[in-house]
Amino acid sequence: MSTTIFSTLIFLLIFAFYLVINVGLYRYFFEKRSSKTKKFLKILGGLPLLALLAHLLNDKTLPG
Repeated sequence: MSTTIFSTLIFLLIFAFYLVINVGLYRYFFEKRSSKTKKFLKILGGLPLLALLAHLLNDKTLPG
């Protein structure tokens, strides 16, 4: 039980760090780039949310 909580906390820490970097890059590129790059950066910004969802679902579905 404690290893699951510990791994989730580490994952959330990495997720928060990535999100801070991603928001900074997104703001920098959003003002200066074309619409295709804006769409790509929006998709890139959604990847950590999908990873977090997959991580949480994986923890609940594993036996033991």
